[in-house]
Amino acid sequence: MNPILNHSIKINEHLCVTTTARTTRGSQRTTWTAQT
Repeated sequence: MNPILNHSIKINEHLCVTTTARTTRGSQRTTWTAQT
Protein backbone atom coordinates (compact mmCIF):
# COMPACT_ATOMS: atom_id res chain seq x y z
CA MET A 1 0.00 0.00 0.00
CA ASN A 2 1.13 3.54 -0.72
CA PRO A 3 2.51 4.91 2.60
CA ILE A 4 1.25 8.42 1.86
CA LEU A 5 -2.24 7.15 1.09
CA ASN A 6 -2.17 4.98 4.20
CA HIS A 7 -1.16 7.99 6.29
CA SER A 8 -4.03 10.03 4.85
CA ILE A 9 -6.50 7.28 5.75
CA LYS A 10 -5.17 7.21 9.32
CA ILE A 11 -5.64 10.97 9.59
CA ASN A 12 -9.18 10.72 8.21
CA GLU A 13 -10.04 7.99 10.73
CA HIS A 14 -8.61 10.09 13.56
CA LEU A 15 -10.62 13.11 12.45
CA CYS A 16 -13.80 11.02 12.28
CA VAL A 17 -13.23 9.67 15.79
CA THR A 18 -12.42 13.12 17.16
CA THR A 19 -15.50 14.68 15.54
CA THR A 20 -17.76 11.89 16.78
CA ALA A 21 -16.38 12.14 20.30
CA ARG A 22 -16.91 15.89 20.27
CA THR A 23 -20.46 15.55 18.99
CA THR A 24 -21.70 12.91 21.41
CA ARG A 25 -19.45 13.91 24.34
CA GLY A 26 -19.16 11.64 27.39
CA SER A 27 -20.90 8.43 26.34
CA GLN A 28 -19.02 8.07 23.06
CA ARG A 29 -15.71 8.95 24.70
CA THR A 30 -16.21 6.17 27.26
CA THR A 31 -16.96 3.70 24.46
CA TRP A 32 -13.76 4.59 22.58
CA THR A 33 -11.71 4.34 25.78
CA ALA A 34 -13.13 0.89 26.47
CA GLN A 35 -12.30 -0.28 22.94
CA THR A 36 -8.69 0.94 23.07
